[in-house]
Amino acid sequence: MQLKLSLSQKALLLVVIPLSAELVVIATLGILLRQLEVDAGRLERSRAIIGGASTLTKLAFDASTSLVAYNLSKSPVFAQSYERSIEQIPQELEFLKRLAGNDQNDSRDIERIQGFANHGMQLLKETKAKQDEQEAGVALDLLSGVGLAGDVQKTLSDLLSAVDELVARQKHLERSSPESQARVRGMLEMALVAGVLLNLAIAIGLTVFFNRSTSQRLSLLMENTRRLARAEALSPPVGGADEISDLDTTFRDMAGALEESNRLKREFLEMVSHDVRTPLASVMAVLEIIEFGVSPQTMSSDLSVAKRNLTQVITLLNELLDIHRMESGKLKLSFVETGAAEILEEAIETVMASAQLADISISVPDNPVTVVCDADRLRQVFINLLSNALKFSPSGGHIETAIDVTPDWIKIVIRDQGPGVPAEFKDRIFDRFQQVQASDEKQKGGRGLGLAICKAIVEEHEGQIGVDDADGGGSEFWVLLPKRKELPARQLTVDADPNVSRL
Repeated sequence: MQLKLSLSQKALLLVVIPLSAELVVIATLGILLRQLEVDAGRLERSRAIIGGASTLTKLAFDASTSLVAYNLSKSPVFAQSYERSIEQIPQELEFLKRLAGNDQNDSRDIERIQGFANHGMQLLKETKAKQDEQEAGVALDLLSGVGLAGDVQKTLSDLLSAVDELVARQKHLERSSPESQARVRGMLEMALVAGVLLNLAIAIGLTVFFNRSTSQRLSLLMENTRRLARAEALSPPVGGADEISDLDTTFRDMAGALEESNRLKREFLEMVSHDVRTPLASVMAVLEIIEFGVSPQTMSSDLSVAKRNLTQVITLLNELLDIHRMESGKLKLSFVETGAAEILEEAIETVMASAQLADISISVPDNPVTVVCDADRLRQVFINLLSNALKFSPSGGHIETAIDVTPDWIKIVIRDQGPGVPAEFKDRIFDRFQQVQASDEKQKGGRGLGLAICKAIVEEHEGQIGVDDADGGGSEFWVLLPKRKELPARQLTVDADPNVSRL
């Protein structure tokens, strides 16, 4: 499945993916380094516990031997040594408890050691108190006599056993710690290598991804520009949903507009060749005959044809100038309030002579609605629509006109009984140089400009124009004009070109 990402999102991926991989590698290295620190700390703690246990054992023996020596000699030196040992034993026990921390096994062993140590110190203190009441030389007998020697010996033995268990487990941890540290170091090295390989794979993957999604598509876009310059068919769309895809769509729209412009230019040149050169050639032939001395009075029919051809050329030029002014925005309208039916009736009167020759009747609407418009331009629209209806209506036919009013719009309708407009052509019939059939220009006359001019004029009125199929056959051309309560601010701008004015 192809990801539809914009260029900014792809650029974000360039940052996020490598950064995420780096964060994963760094987090892994941090965990492994922390494990190394924990193992090193455990090793140091084990060594400290072993040292503390040895110190505690030494203090217990020192206290016992000092008490025996004191009992034999009553020397203050041994008494002081005994007191120092007794005072240091609780301190050493507290030190071991701090080293044990939250370790349940170590804490349990140290609590046992503390119990034996406290019981032993209590027995030693009782023994010293008894000996302080006796004379020198009877200490050993007294010790045996009071039944304390066995208790002290047993307590010391239990204390040594508990210390030995604690030391044995700590030495086991001390021996296993280097193996654990070596294993963690190996994992650390593997993590470093994996991080390097991962970054390399990400770099290669992102390079391939962006080469496919960006570089290749840009190259295809550049190739299309060269194809357009050579007038060749464009390559398939680049695809995607990013700015390159938007650029490709815009480029194709531009290429389509350029192709349409070239088509219109070709049609324009063909139209000029047919509708300008041919009539002027006829006029030139008549002038050459007159130049050879033939009297104009004997060429009345030829002069009529020449005049008609010149009128045709001037009409064509006027239509082209209208189109140019409308597209360049130079066509301005002079709005007045007038009757829509009056304008339509004037247009009907203009084409009535042609309708009578073709034996076609035209109905005149009777609706006294007023409309705000440029009367001359709107009359031009109606004349073009009526002329178009006359061209395609059969002899003896009828053209119906009507005016409908809604709260927001005024609708003028012109229905004919002609062949109608194909559905696929209705969207293009108001474009320039468009004929329903290629033969219409030769058979019916016209150059496909009249309806384009009508559309431009109606849109300048902020209205709409269209065509539908009439009931019973034929076409129904309609014009929608907005109902206005006041005149627009736009007024007529007269083209200052004297040649345009003369035409």
